[in-house]
Amino acid sequence: MTTSCAVFFNLDGTLTENTVDYQKIYSEAVQDSGLTALQGNYDEYTDRFFHYFQNGWAFPRRQAILDLMDERNIDDVGTSDAFAAAWEEQESEHTTFRSDAAPTVQQLADTYPVGILTNGTSRLQRMKLENAGLVDDLSATLISSELGLSKPNAEIFTAAKDAVGADTCILVSHDLRRDILPAKRAGFKTVLLLQDGELPDNPQMQKLVDAQINTLSELPDRMQDLCTA
Repeated sequence: MTTSCAVFFNLDGTLTENTVDYQKIYSEAVQDSGLTALQGNYDEYTDRFFHYFQNGWAFPRRQAILDLMDERNIDDVGTSDAFAAAWEEQESEHTTFRSDAAPTVQQLADTYPVGILTNGTSRLQRMKLENAGLVDDLSATLISSELGLSKPNAEIFTAAKDAVGADTCILVSHDLRRDILPAKRAGFKTVLLLQDGELPDNPQMQKLVDAQINTLSELPDRMQDLCTA
């Protein structure tokens, strides 16, 4: 295996498809954990979750539900753990990987170090990868909650490069703002997975993207050019 070139994938929305109904998952999680008194508080929970998540908390889901419990004098800390576990089980089970995601990752892993660079909570993101059967194919898995920082923070891209020690690192993502732009600034080659037609005809945006693909299965045939250009 050559270590001169490595490829990282964003997880949610790139290897997976965004088909999860988060409000339904919240409803099922509060039901499963005995917190039915919070059934109508999805928006409040979401606001709190993203506050903690974006500030690098290791357990933002648990802390967000604890806030709602405290405001309503629900005094069972263990229930917050049960809520977080129920959410993670529900979301991992409802996450759909693109049909060509696993075959593409596995094919690339025969030749290159392959990594995951994802925002998310540790247990949930690792459950998704386990369910997809990808864990053994990965040379590096970088998850924002484990690092205490999240994309688009430049340091997470530096950490990814350091994790594989390759001369050339490639990032594959559907997200221009959170992934492609900061990765390019960090010295990555960038591959944009198109979802809604073509990349906008904007010279500045065009410079951010080294390659565009419509499906993940196109990537193996593009790797040699990306690694040598």
